[in-house]
Amino acid sequence: MPSLPHIETFTQWVTLACGVKIRFTRMEFNWDDFDDEGSFDANQDQTIFLCIPGNPGNDQFYQVFGGFLLQAFALGSAYKHIKFFSIAHANHVPLPPGISENDPQCNKRFNLDEQIHIKMRFIDEYLHTIIGPKKARIFLIGHSIVEDMDLTPNGIRMGPIVKFINRLDSIFKWIFSLINWFIPQSFKRWIVRKNFGELMASSNVEAGVELINPLVFRNIVHMTFHELEQVRNFDDSLLAEPQKHYVMFFYGQEDGWVPVEFAARMKMRAPRGTLQ
Repeated sequence: MPSLPHIETFTQWVTLACGVKIRFTRMEFNWDDFDDEGSFDANQDQTIFLCIPGNPGNDQFYQVFGGFLLQAFALGSAYKHIKFFSIAHANHVPLPPGISENDPQCNKRFNLDEQIHIKMRFIDEYLHTIIGPKKARIFLIGHSIVEDMDLTPNGIRMGPIVKFINRLDSIFKWIFSLINWFIPQSFKRWIVRKNFGELMASSNVEAGVELINPLVFRNIVHMTFHELEQVRNFDDSLLAEPQKHYVMFFYGQEDGWVPVEFAARMKMRAPRGTLQ
C-alpha cells in the first residue's frame, strides 16, 4: 500500500461581509519534503470536500470523518491535491475570545434559513479564494436532514420539549448561563466521555464540551424548532436533470430522525443514488 504524508488540521474563524463570524476546519495533506516518487503535482486540479453539518453544527465533529475521507480518496485515485472543509453553524460553537459583549452575534439565535444563507456567503466570499484560478472538483456533503421531521420518532419525542424551551428562551437563557458558570471544563469533558465512551476521539470530545454553552445550546434548540416547523415535503426539484445523476444519499440502519421507510421512499426516487 502506498504511503501518504500526515494530514494537517487548521481551525479558523472568518468574518463574512454580513458581519457574522463563523468557524471552520480545513484538513489537507502536507506534501512538503514528502518523497513518493514525485506523485504530488502542485499544479494539479484541486478536489475539495465541503461538509455542511447537521444539528448540532460543530465543525470538529467531522474531523475523524474528514481524515478517513482524505486518505481513502488519495489511495483510491490519482488525485492528491485534496482539501476537506467542515463549517460550523453560526453560534453552534462558542464565539472566540475578545468578542465585545455589545456585538449583536453574542445574543443572536439563527434559524435554518439564516444558516443556509450564511453557508452560501461562505462559499461565495471565502472558498473561491482558497481555490484560486485553478480548476476544482467540489463534493458537497450534507448531514443530515429529512422531510417531515416532526413525524419522525425523534421529532415526536423531542418536539414538545424543544417548543417549550424555545418559547421560554429568556428564562432558559438565564438558567443555562448559571449552570455553565458552575461547571468546570474538566467536568464537562467527563460528562461527554461518560455518555459517549472513553475511546471517543479528542476532537469529538472537545466538540461535545462546546455544546455545554448557553449561547450554543439556545441556537441548537432554536434551529431544531425551526426545522420541525419548516421542513415538510421533499423538494423534487433537487432530483431534476441534470443534478439527479450527481446526488447520492446514504442512510443508516437505525436513525431516530430518519426511519428506514424514508430510505425506501428515496430509493424509489433515486434508485441508483441511494445506499442504505
